[in-house]
Amino acid sequence: MWKSHNYEKVFSIEIESNIWNKKNFQGIELHEKTIGLVGFGSIGKEIARIAKGYNMSIYCIVSNYSQKRASELLEENVTLLKELYDLITLSDILVICCPYNDSTKNLINLDNMKNMHSNSILINIARGGIVVEEDLYQLLLDAKIYGAASDVFRQERKFSPLFSLNNFIGTPHIGAMTNESQEKIANLIIELLEKESN
Repeated sequence: MWKSHNYEKVFSIEIESNIWNKKNFQGIELHEKTIGLVGFGSIGKEIARIAKGYNMSIYCIVSNYSQKRASELLEENVTLLKELYDLITLSDILVICCPYNDSTKNLINLDNMKNMHSNSILINIARGGIVVEEDLYQLLLDAKIYGAASDVFRQERKFSPLFSLNNFIGTPHIGAMTNESQEKIANLIIELLEKESN
């Protein structure tokens, strides 16, 4: 099972103490796994590009299915499905990367998550409120799925029962927290301000 503690800190402490406890940090390979993407915008496309490098089978759903788009994506080795149920049942790793709106609020809930298999991993990099956190907590607690990770939460800066689980990893909404992305954001703001002032 995953551990929710800080790997970097644990690695550092153990290495400093000359402890080489590799078995405690055993993971799973991405190679030839199936990844399901809920949403296929710029982020979904980038994840698919990376997944291809691991020879993963790539499936996705979008809000507006069309046979034309399905055919176009199939040429890129991405299978566009019509139903969320099919995506969930096929996926070893299910990644939520869709916008938050009325149609995606509570989209991932017990009714559909219960169709994930026991080795499945759910990752939410979209927005809080798309995944019903109480349902996810129960599934993880009962070991119905292997693990989950989320960078977003319905209520940020508040404790979630998910944080207490050893098969859950949470990060504090840091998806854009790189030096480069922050610099790009700053430059965009400067450009907007300059346009407003002209």
